[in-house]
Amino acid sequence: MKKSLFKVLCVLCMVILCSFAFVGCEGDDPKTPGGSSDGGTGGGNATPTSFSVTCDEDNVFGDYYDLHSNYLKVGAGETVTVTVESWDFLSVKKVFANNTECTAASGKFTFTMPGENVVVTAEFDVVSVPETADGLKWVDKNPQLEADSVVNTSLEVDFGDNPILNSVSANDEGYTTMLYAKVISTNQNVIPSDAIRRIEPIVGSNGAYAIGAYVSIDATKISRGETTLIFIDTDNDRAITINVAVN
Repeated sequence: MKKSLFKVLCVLCMVILCSFAFVGCEGDDPKTPGGSSDGGTGGGNATPTSFSVTCDEDNVFGDYYDLHSNYLKVGAGETVTVTVESWDFLSVKKVFANNTECTAASGKFTFTMPGENVVVTAEFDVVSVPETADGLKWVDKNPQLEADSVVNTSLEVDFGDNPILNSVSANDEGYTTMLYAKVISTNQNVIPSDAIRRIEPIVGSNGAYAIGAYVSIDATKISRGETTLIFIDTDNDRAITINVAVN
């Protein structure tokens, strides 16, 4: 009888010891390599932490360049590479990750991912493009404008070998302007955007296409100084620049 009771107690002890051992293994919380343990769920499961990389183009030239990152989400400490594609009249100057300058190397830009979401931005220089290979050009090479003049100024553009589709619409001021052409002033203090009244097409024998254009500028809205005007042909994906002095 005593031997039977002793066997029963031994079996019970073995069951209790195995139960404790099993609970101890389930309670382990190993760290995931390159990540961190998720302590918020209470389950103890290891999950890597990643942060987002967002590329943000600016309001002035954003339609004419693209920023690309090799990651959408990445863990802290990883190296992120950013590449830039832009039109010929733009040259990338600097790239920033959360306003911190990235490292430039071999035409690309890199940064080490911090422990937070990142917004990538860029700064550009405007490259002089006086005329394209297919003949897009400003007719007047050295325009001199007069500030506070009552007479509006028009600068002529020749479209060269590739005319632009002659599609027009009324702008905010009611002037008819070309849809597939745009002019940007790099110095808004000298020639602001609202001083460029319209881009008026010069129509050739085929009325469906324009062979040139007049860029009409409201002289009452311009100020003394210097700026660069960029004529952008979105129909043929090309652009030209011209330096303008306002007296």
